[in-house]
Amino acid sequence: MSRAAALPLLSRLLAATAATAAHAWGPQAAAFPQQRLLLPSSASSSRSAISSSSGGGGRFGAAPLPPPQMAASPGAMRAAAAAVEGLPPVVCYHCPCPDGAFAALAAHAHFSRRGVAARYRPLLVFKDPSVEELGLSGREVVYFLDYTGPPGFVHAVAKHCAKVVVLDHHQTAVEKLLGAAAPAAPAPGAPAPPQPQPPQPPGPPLPGNVHALLDVSRSGARLALDYFGEEGLSPDLLRAFGYVQDADLWTWQLPGSKEFHAGLSSLGLEYDAVSNPDIFGQLLAIDVDGVVKTGAAVLGDQARAIAAAVEGAQQLRLGGALGGDRGWGHALGCVVSGELVGWRSALGNALAKRSVELGLAPVGVVAYVETGMAPGLIKVSLRSVDGWETTKVTEAFGGGGHRAASSCVTPIDDFESWKMG
Repeated sequence: MSRAAALPLLSRLLAATAATAAHAWGPQAAAFPQQRLLLPSSASSSRSAISSSSGGGGRFGAAPLPPPQMAASPGAMRAAAAAVEGLPPVVCYHCPCPDGAFAALAAHAHFSRRGVAARYRPLLVFKDPSVEELGLSGREVVYFLDYTGPPGFVHAVAKHCAKVVVLDHHQTAVEKLLGAAAPAAPAPGAPAPPQPQPPQPPGPPLPGNVHALLDVSRSGARLALDYFGEEGLSPDLLRAFGYVQDADLWTWQLPGSKEFHAGLSSLGLEYDAVSNPDIFGQLLAIDVDGVVKTGAAVLGDQARAIAAAVEGAQQLRLGGALGGDRGWGHALGCVVSGELVGWRSALGNALAKRSVELGLAPVGVVAYVETGMAPGLIKVSLRSVDGWETTKVTEAFGGGGHRAASSCVTPIDDFESWKMG
């Protein structure tokens, strides 16, 4: 299906979901809150402003839809919850990422208030996980929150546990779970690939014990909150979930979102629950107003640092020799460390806009070494404007994400080949 054809289907799917919820939930609606954005009390924006971001705003553009059997409808969430009732939970979540951490926080709050002992395992995008390190006995339900790991990992885990529940919103999650990449639309004005790309054969079907709940219009944290519920979470913390979604979807429609994101980044939290067992307590204790106030001061420093980084950026050939063969073009990029790593989304967006001004591809490249990465590797984060599909680059190097925001990990020597001089 073409992306243009998919958009009307998305509208029908969302409408059908809402109708089903209104008809079927009744008094049980509180158990699985409907798809709504948690707005700060001062905000007057409607929920639809962000829930429609998959159609053209935010990071996604016209992202491929999950098939109906993978849509995170209220009924599908209820069915998954019923199917895993009583099973010991293992929660795998995207790390280091605020959206993944808050998704895990929603699970933590849910299981803690029920006295259920859950195990939490961060999934690091720069280190392939193994089934063995999850320590499964075969009786567990394994949750994948905001990240599904490398291709085939969900299928492998499903062989060693009773049930799997996936709550994700990334474009590449759909592709990985289907076993074949969805066709990417060419960027406006970009040259076509040298040769037509043949369709990939379908991968193995999802095992019957996997419940895939996918929605590109909600962040991972919001999906987890809708699945696990809001019970016991303070209004202040629910505001934080709204801010996290607003930043992760790159919609920035809530007053104070940029300040909150900058302030949260400045806290330097370690989101790895293995190395920092107190992370959920730290997130529960966040003073949202205080974080916003701190972030307002940080934004001034951020703007100056980003301006300097853009000024010193160099032109890169996207994807090196491979990108040259595929016609991906050139864009500005830089290698960063320190605070700029936490500001990589804002920096990448600024680089993309500057690339456009210079007549290059509308892409910004930010490369950095993540704490805990193996020697000799570097993480390459791409941001784009004007609908340019970044995942065609990052997926070619084993990564992925969204249309306008994705990343991959590559040997430093390979990344050096992207540089022009």
